[in-house]
Amino acid sequence: MPIPKPLKILLLTCGVIVLLTVSSFLFLSHWLKQKMISYLEEHTEFKVQIGDLSLGMNSATIKSFELTPKLDKDSSQQINGYQKDWVVTKVNDLQFSGIKWYDILVRKRIEIERMTITQPDIYIYRDNSLPDKNQYKALPAKLLRNTDLRFTIKAVELAQGIITYEKKEGKSIPPVSIVFNNAMASITSLSTDTLFVSENPLMEVNIQADMLDSIKTEVSCTINLQSPKDEFVFKGNIKSFNGVILNSFLRPLSNVEVTSGYIRSIHFAMNANEEIAIGKLDMDYQDLKLNILSK
Repeated sequence: MPIPKPLKILLLTCGVIVLLTVSSFLFLSHWLKQKMISYLEEHTEFKVQIGDLSLGMNSATIKSFELTPKLDKDSSQQINGYQKDWVVTKVNDLQFSGIKWYDILVRKRIEIERMTITQPDIYIYRDNSLPDKNQYKALPAKLLRNTDLRFTIKAVELAQGIITYEKKEGKSIPPVSIVFNNAMASITSLSTDTLFVSENPLMEVNIQADMLDSIKTEVSCTINLQSPKDEFVFKGNIKSFNGVILNSFLRPLSNVEVTSGYIRSIHFAMNANEEIAIGKLDMDYQDLKLNILSK
């Protein structure tokens, strides 16, 4: 039976609309990808690599994202001349939901309900054999206030992460690495928008990870984004572990080793601002014995 002409016209119209919509999203994906790369490379010290970027009506997914310093590790340390973190970030999957495209494209304002970061791999290197510049380092609240880009991400979730911190203490001492596996984190109310911050002044950060594969570590931080002195509260706890595990970095960094004993728990809390920090640390241990090594 032949298709009635009105229905045929309707189907063709729908097909054209679908094709135009797909083409628009493909064009927007390419444009947005290039915009992200150019903005980050222009305003930061990093080279940017972005894999496939797919867009939905209020969502976006990035498969493979990488930030690498423009200078390699050795060149960066030599040119800088002072202690400074050298950071490489690789992410397997980035998902954004609740995106307000109109605000981004027209009002130049980013607002996202949720950002999910899957399998991030973060490598941090610091050469402490170089002199310390001893200059003021802005706290997170001030860094956000001083950012030109207006954005709000109401919730950030991080899963299956690996964080490697490598530190060099002396020119004759090999660098020492501390690895955090199975990292999970959440951040709420991450924003530079003054209106949003006035209604949601507290940014919450919670992190869990396995230090050196087996030491269960939890930390949390509450940051007052409206505080003139950048006030924040930092808390954490570390579960029980065999003290000998610490020798992989205690020996080269402090010339001390743990010969035996267990750390049952460590709890700490600190109230701080840009001028002062007051805190408390409690450590419960059993039969802990240390040995000072000869140089």
